[in-house]
Amino acid sequence: MLLLTAATCLLARGVVGCGRDEPARPVVVAFVASSAAPVMEAIARRFEEREGVAVEVQSGSSATLAKQAMSGATMHLFLSADRRWMDELVKAGLVDDADVSDVLSNGLVMATAAGRQFDPSKPDALKGVRKFAIGDPASVPVGRYAKQALEQVGWWSIVEPVTVTLPDARAVVKLLESGEAEAGVVYASDVKGNPAIQAVAYFPVSAVYVVGAAKPIDPVTRRLMAFLREADARAAFDAAGFGVLPEVTAK
Repeated sequence: MLLLTAATCLLARGVVGCGRDEPARPVVVAFVASSAAPVMEAIARRFEEREGVAVEVQSGSSATLAKQAMSGATMHLFLSADRRWMDELVKAGLVDDADVSDVLSNGLVMATAAGRQFDPSKPDALKGVRKFAIGDPASVPVGRYAKQALEQVGWWSIVEPVTVTLPDARAVVKLLESGEAEAGVVYASDVKGNPAIQAVAYFPVSAVYVVGAAKPIDPVTRRLMAFLREADARAAFDAAGFGVLPEVTAK
């Protein structure tokens, strides 16, 4: 028998409660790409207040989160920064393809520490960079988007020799904020509202985030997915630099 004191909270089987007087509340575990985690935390709090449920936001690279889910970690909702890792969960039988849809868009920018004088369009500007930061193109969506964007404008061959690859979008931002990397590629949302870094170039590439739910989807998770497209959530996403896409299935 498990004995709980009045101050002990129980988190198990999708409910959470504290002591005898507080009724159990459903818990939604949301796996969220690190670039969208800060705004998703705020949206989750609004949903909790309206629905009387608990939302636990766990953030990381989309690759890491998908692998955790495939290893048996509890996950009800997955907000991935690209389709690849959502598709892996569909293939693994963890997510129903019918419950997957494109939900957000995000721009891609080259950024530096705030105040740094840097114009990548000037001759030899990129050739003088000693450390260029991006996410790992092999597994991290922002890295794959970055390589695609740099190749498209003809800059990849210049920066590739001095490129350092990092495990997620937040790690790239931190390296730019510290000035350790002179330049790098991040999401437009990473720059918006961040006084420590600045955008110095905008790429004609957009990231598309997809949302999906673990099988079998429960009513609370379905309501949270719908809430991401409502006015309150849209305003929060817009303020954070994201665009909310029309509700069309991903496939």
